[in-house]
Amino acid sequence: MENGPLVSIILPAHNERENLKLLIPDIAKILSKYNHEIIIIDDASIDGTKHAVSDFNVVYIYNHNRQGLAKSIKLGIDTSLGEHIIVMDSDGDHNSVHLPLMINNLKISDVVLTSRFKKGSKVPGKVRPFLSLGFNLFVRVMTGGKLSDYLYGHWAANKKALEKINSTKVFWGYGDYCIRLLFYFEKLGMNIHQIPSISGERKFGRGNSKPLKVFFQYTVAVFKLSLKERFKRVRKGDKLSGLPKSNS
Repeated sequence: MENGPLVSIILPAHNERENLKLLIPDIAKILSKYNHEIIIIDDASIDGTKHAVSDFNVVYIYNHNRQGLAKSIKLGIDTSLGEHIIVMDSDGDHNSVHLPLMINNLKISDVVLTSRFKKGSKVPGKVRPFLSLGFNLFVRVMTGGKLSDYLYGHWAANKKALEKINSTKVFWGYGDYCIRLLFYFEKLGMNIHQIPSISGERKFGRGNSKPLKVFFQYTVAVFKLSLKERFKRVRKGDKLSGLPKSNS
């Protein structure tokens, strides 16, 4: 194992037992030469996730009451000991192959983002990517942002960068948290590096079955950012409430 900075991989999960049984060893193999920890935030799963991951070298935390995606990620960040934080889905959609490149780019960037719309990306299907492309354009127009993918949710950041974000403005809701997070990273002038995404594939279970509800949540989030935050000055001294400071 390398003696580099500790990397914390955060996997929020809800009833993803079978997918985690594939994902955890895959991450461990890919990061075998990196100093890392894998943190599972089990958001009130009832499928036996705890038993399924008990044989792996992971930090396991169970939410007895469903907290949702964003708050689970926040709990993972709070729990983490790493200098670098990487968040990825537990369903296999986010590809572990990106992890070494993300870690290496954190040496020169504050934030690393995998994007489905950078040259070289490989994304299955046609309808969903097309809709996502259109919504990302909507986000850029409404907020003045410059990033190509605000929705994918596979990102990495240095702990020091996260400490400059106010968590109460970001970590709530579902995937809309990622729109807010990247918005504030941009407003604070963070160095954000985007890499093309080679999407993984869910092997077990089903994804979100309420696309209209999600679309509404995301749209409301964008309008709120545009109306309340776009013309405000984001104070660079804001701290991420509840996050431990980096030891470095």
